Amino acid sequence: MTERVPLHPDEALSIVQALPVATPREETVLLTEALDRALPRSVPAPMDSPPFDKAAMDGFAVRADDESERFRIVETIAAGDTPGGAAVPGGAGSTGPVGSTGATGGLQAGECARIMTGARVPVGTGKVVRVEFTEVNEGWMRLTQPEPLGNVIRRGENARAGSDLLTPRVLGPADIAVLAAMGIPSVSVAARPMVGIVATGSELRLPGESLSDGQIYNSNSFSLCAQARRAGALTTDYGIVRDDRAVMTQTIARALAESDVLLLSGGVSMGDYDYVPEVLAECGVTVRFHKLRIKPGKPTLFGTTDRGFVFGLPGNPASTYVLFELFVAPLIQRLMGLTHQPIVHRGELAVELSRRIADRVEYLPARIADGVVEPCAYRGSNHINGVADANCLIRMELDQTHIAQGSVVHVRQI
Repeated sequence: MTERVPLHPDEALSIVQALPVATPREETVLLTEALDRALPRSVPAPMDSPPFDKAAMDGFAVRADDESERFRIVETIAAGDTPGGAAVPGGAGSTGPVGSTGATGGLQAGECARIMTGARVPVGTGKVVRVEFTEVNEGWMRLTQPEPLGNVIRRGENARAGSDLLTPRVLGPADIAVLAAMGIPSVSVAARPMVGIVATGSELRLPGESLSDGQIYNSNSFSLCAQARRAGALTTDYGIVRDDRAVMTQTIARALAESDVLLLSGGVSMGDYDYVPEVLAECGVTVRFHKLRIKPGKPTLFGTTDRGFVFGLPGNPASTYVLFELFVAPLIQRLMGLTHQPIVHRGELAVELSRRIADRVEYLPARIADGVVEPCAYRGSNHINGVADANCLIRMELDQTHIAQGSVVHVRQI
């Protein structure tokens, strides 16, 4: 159904988000290849973490209830050693109760074990006294001041076997470390969706080519490709299509057949050569909305096919960039089994913002630093330089003509 009245952008986003998507296909990758890949479902912990009670400090393991004035050092335990030198129950992979560690017998009253950070503590250990709180003389340890902390990381304290080790997310370096610490060498991630990109307009040339009068360089294909890859997708650039309806139809039909999401820039407005809406209809695209109450980006079109999704974006580069962040990135995340959560910051507006016409929701590029939001120099939807200087977007609502200096605003990170 084609919407003839421009939609509020929030309603348009609801339409995009409400459409069903297939369960993402998964592929297994080594941890060395997993950075920035989408984890579509939770990973259960294969064992307790840590798999045994271990020392959090270099020091001396003692019983919790031992009131002795001095302690006989019965052994020295390095990381990787077995306390008492014997096989111990509750080792890695065991799911026995917390505390079922150490050699049979464990520590007795008046005894201690010199222990290194990360080493397994003997049975009966109540705490590890830091080495700097002790003095040692001829095989005996004496406390020089009380130890207020336990300094023992208990078995399963970080994660219990069978619990959710990681929930769906884009995998970062710390997530990869968590998997490696559990002995997991590879992980199942969502296959990357394919995003096709077509720039329309006879006036466009590629960077590096010479320009004639009236011609400009194509920047949208490059920005959309970079944004799609940052969002986790693969990309195919179908090049520049001149304002020729037959050529455009052929290229768009091919791109629709090969893409999960097709992004078109230019040709969606009301000009004599804006063929995109008609060509999409010929190619079997069902238009879900066309034209939004948004600035920049009023002519935006969104549609679907049996295979995937298509966005017709305006040709002005700032419009294209902002609309990708608002609508395309959330869809790409959904195709990988994730819920898109834009990062929002709270800050104080450095200068007054005002506008005469407030018939659209408007997004303005800005920078936030130390809790202060400073609008960027910005001259409209053709001014990509203003967006390049920004790290966030200020949103002005319908009918909002003024935001006072010093007002607290919520800005969306880009």
